[in-house]
Amino acid sequence: MKTRNLIFFFSFLMFCLPEPDALLAQPNDVRPTVGLVLSGGGAKGFAHVPVLRMIDSLGIPIDYVAGTSMGALLGGFYAIGYNPEQMEAMILAEDWVGMLDDAPLRRNVPILKKDVNQRRLASVGIKTLRMPEEESKVEVLFPQAYLAGQEVFDKILELTIGFHDEQNFLSLPKGFLCVAADLKSGREVVLTSGSLPHALRSTMSIPTMFSPNYYDDMMLVDGGAVNNLPSNHLRNLGCDIIIGVNVSAPFSRVGDNPSMAEILGQIGMITDSESSEQRKSLCDILIEPDVFDYGVTSFGAKKEILNRGYEAAQKALPELQKIAERLRPGGAHPGEYGFHFPDSIVLTGVSFTGMDQLTVQYLASKFDVPVGQKITYGFLDQKNKELYGTGKVVQSHFFLYRTSQPLHYHCEVVIEEKKAETTIGVGLHYNSDLKTGILLSGEMDNFPFRGSRLLTNFVISERPRFDFTYLLDAGRPFSLGVDANLRLFNNSLYQDRAFIGRYQHFDKYASIYALQTIENSAVLKIGLALNHSSYNIEDVPVGVFLDSIGINRDMEFDYLHYGPFLDLTVDRLDNLYVPEKGVFASIRGQVVMLSDHTNFSEVVDNAFITTTARWKNVWPVGKRFDVITDFNTGVNLFNRPSPTYFHILGGAGDYFFNNQRPFLGYRYQEIFIRQFFGYGLFDLRYQVMPRIYGSLMLNAGVYNEDWDDYTKFGVLEGWGIKAIWMSPFGPVSGAVHSSFNESELMGYLSIGFVF
Repeated sequence: MKTRNLIFFFSFLMFCLPEPDALLAQPNDVRPTVGLVLSGGGAKGFAHVPVLRMIDSLGIPIDYVAGTSMGALLGGFYAIGYNPEQMEAMILAEDWVGMLDDAPLRRNVPILKKDVNQRRLASVGIKTLRMPEEESKVEVLFPQAYLAGQEVFDKILELTIGFHDEQNFLSLPKGFLCVAADLKSGREVVLTSGSLPHALRSTMSIPTMFSPNYYDDMMLVDGGAVNNLPSNHLRNLGCDIIIGVNVSAPFSRVGDNPSMAEILGQIGMITDSESSEQRKSLCDILIEPDVFDYGVTSFGAKKEILNRGYEAAQKALPELQKIAERLRPGGAHPGEYGFHFPDSIVLTGVSFTGMDQLTVQYLASKFDVPVGQKITYGFLDQKNKELYGTGKVVQSHFFLYRTSQPLHYHCEVVIEEKKAETTIGVGLHYNSDLKTGILLSGEMDNFPFRGSRLLTNFVISERPRFDFTYLLDAGRPFSLGVDANLRLFNNSLYQDRAFIGRYQHFDKYASIYALQTIENSAVLKIGLALNHSSYNIEDVPVGVFLDSIGINRDMEFDYLHYGPFLDLTVDRLDNLYVPEKGVFASIRGQVVMLSDHTNFSEVVDNAFITTTARWKNVWPVGKRFDVITDFNTGVNLFNRPSPTYFHILGGAGDYFFNNQRPFLGYRYQEIFIRQFFGYGLFDLRYQVMPRIYGSLMLNAGVYNEDWDDYTKFGVLEGWGIKAIWMSPFGPVSGAVHSSFNESELMGYLSIGFVF
């Protein structure tokens, strides 16, 4: 009986169990989880994209993406919906080298600050730490890295629009994680939730190249130092299949002459080198494009790096096809997809965070955007660049948070204020006319009022000077300012084009004015000026001096002038030294009165009006040629002016102060004009190679010296050839020039930033 029951039981069991073939096929009914891991490597990471294209073309579904540094950046874009074609187009279109320059474009800098930083060779910040119940301490602030990362973070925010909110990265269209290192704890940080833009900015913060990203009470830097190929985290997520793409050079593959960035990268990889082989072994397929001849900053070789990626993807095709067949029998493919960038958005509100000294009123005046209206992302980006261009913030970024309505966002502007209250800079310059000069400059913010700015320049040279400017700029386009200058000119004197001696001119100037700024390109000043000038002509006989500057009557050698003035300046040049496009225009008019007249009618009778104007245009012609025209004019009306307001021409430098103007074919300050002049300069400039330019220049003009006959004109003309090298330490230029009527060639040399 027992034997029969046992036989019955086993027969029933065999009937209920599936056949062996069905047992083997059952696991294939549940698709394996597929992970993709992309290593860091800077510009070499561009080789990831061709592999993604191959994976997509085979229909391999990716469930999770993990990455570090550039691998995380591209992996993050892939995770939120970018297809490989979009990413490759972005790589080819972007100016990656430009993103490694945090300096704001000149058009985004307030007009009163456009040239301040372009005069300094180096600067350092100073902050006063006010400790409670202790004496104040002074701290010298040095930069944390070569770049703060303004441009890079702005680009990340732009490309991740719609994903700025706090969220779980594992729930993105493709689950995503990235790796960073926390400098506070010294540990690896695996970012699987939070702010996606912050996560991407953190994982690619190469130490000393980019400043750390402060996020969630951590100081995060590039994860390459701790885990450059985070395949282990994909395995922890339960991935059955891991495809790895590694573009990081083996530790022994560094060349004999590595760049600074490559050295830093290798130092960071020391702690990761031992475990990197283990993480490679976790990959079912490991693809390693042959990009080891390139560096992390080889952005100029992006096409070549992409080609290396295609070669590697083609070599890996057989292995990838096996996975594709295993995952999708019959070769089924997912549908087309891609990231959609909105044409326009609507802001429901704007808020500001991160302020200390700056006020919401000031920030709102700079980031002035409409609420409740359709605007483009580019418009917001431009406003943010203008806020960053003020120089009052180290970084400025805007986040767009989703609301209940599609394409409606709340905008949060997050700033990092400039920590230094005072900036001290130094500059060094030489030119053959003014000789060697050393610049000591100072800049103080919020002294003593919030939003105010104090600027000082002290030049040590044969022609020393001191400049002082104080501006009340609390975010209002209409404000107040005070200027003061002390200048000592040791000038050469010429008669009939021959050198006859030297004289000294000591000029003291002060003005108070109201100013109206228009965007960042124009400023109007209306105010009252006071000027005291004195002359020392001990080295030249008085009669010779008077005759050489065209005065045929007794001359006083001490003058005190005052009077109202109007000054309008428009500056839309894209560069101070070698502009490639834009316009510069200025006009200044002043009623000049002499203090030695006490009677009002005598003051009016002896007053004169002095006016100068300039119009400079730069037109690009093709890729390498630029045409520059520069027109200058000046006139003194109604009465004979004192020598302080004579128009002085000559030289090949950029002299536009105290009524001085350059003019090719004549020596520096060779021509004194009492009444009227007007001339134009034509400059055909050619870019020989990056940062090196050559120019052919012609100038011609007329002048009038006869107070009794306004139709009597003299003619001026000259030509010159100039070469310019924009070195890392400032422009270096040399020129030869002459007059068409003279055979003598004159030379000019300038080294360093002009101040």
